[in-house]
Amino acid sequence: MSTNTAGIYVHIPFCFAKCAYCSFVSVPEDGRMQAYVDALCTEIQREAPAWRGVQVQSIFFGGGTPSVLPPPAIVRLMQVIDDAYDLAEGAEITCEANPESFDAARASAWAQAGVNRISFGVQALQPELLKMLGRPHTFADFEKAAQAARRAGITNLNGDLIYALPGQGMAQWIDSLQAVVDTGVAHVSCYALQIEEGTPLFTRVEKGELTPCDDDTAADMWDAAALVLAQSGLMRYEISNYARPGRESRHNRQYWRNGAYAGFGVAAHGAQYRGGQWMRMANTESIDGYIAAVRRGESPRAWEQAIGKEEEMFETVMLQTRTTEGVDKAAFEQRFGVTFDAVYPQAIARTVELEMADNDAAHFVLNDCGMALQNSILQWFLPDAMQG
Repeated sequence: MSTNTAGIYVHIPFCFAKCAYCSFVSVPEDGRMQAYVDALCTEIQREAPAWRGVQVQSIFFGGGTPSVLPPPAIVRLMQVIDDAYDLAEGAEITCEANPESFDAARASAWAQAGVNRISFGVQALQPELLKMLGRPHTFADFEKAAQAARRAGITNLNGDLIYALPGQGMAQWIDSLQAVVDTGVAHVSCYALQIEEGTPLFTRVEKGELTPCDDDTAADMWDAAALVLAQSGLMRYEISNYARPGRESRHNRQYWRNGAYAGFGVAAHGAQYRGGQWMRMANTESIDGYIAAVRRGESPRAWEQAIGKEEEMFETVMLQTRTTEGVDKAAFEQRFGVTFDAVYPQAIARTVELEMADNDAAHFVLNDCGMALQNSILQWFLPDAMQG
């Protein structure tokens, strides 16, 4: 893995309204938006010296909902990044957007700023499922938003979908998949619903108003996604992600390779080698605390953690086995000074023997069966399991 490349993640914590299932750090838009963007610009500039000599290959504005920001805000943030960092020519620059908060003005401003990829939160086709999720848009809103993006010259579009919803049938799931594909998107992300404690959806489930999807149905929906999307030329390249050839998310691939990335904004995480030590870090989850710390000239960091070699190796396996490329053995040996096969002989043998992975001289790759059971397989790669 090259250590002189990185991604940048910028967290925008504001939304028009918080969705019923959302446990992320996000709040309805309020009067702090301008102060927050000011703080972001300051943090991005201050952190630049730590990334000297590193080429930024991707930028991802996530949230929250970046499309609730006034159109000039993304232009300003991109200018600050471009001035302070070594941005690769042709870098992938993604903004998340919700259909109800995206329009021609934003499309034009984003294109001007250099945004060349948009990830739309579609989630479902059916109005009743969108209502249950607390989504304020319709599928028609997504179609209009996608058209606005294309008219502005942004053609690399992703549609996020959620499956395993309470009350969702297989036919509804397939209809959602097909409807998104029919809009001509280049990428689809399919995430199983996680019912998180503290969310309105969790409360409704606790009260018995909604019945969670069972594991077998969720697994069937995961399988169905691969079949439906492949028929339209979108192939799975990661457990939850599908793309047309050449349209895989470069930014997310940086995560899955356990690569370096800078995180800016409230609750943003990052990872980087410092003095030969792999470090992970995260900012405060308080918007007010974030703004105040930056204004005082202090770091908004909540914590930093040095990652030991065994844990770093396990993280690399955990992330790379999510992809259809699998573990790159040459890159693993270059990074850690030891071969993948020498570190994990028993786990490799067990996974291959159970016909859940392919293992050759260059790669260790989970097959579809292995990907479906990845969490269980990873237990065999844990440092404690290796010693036991």
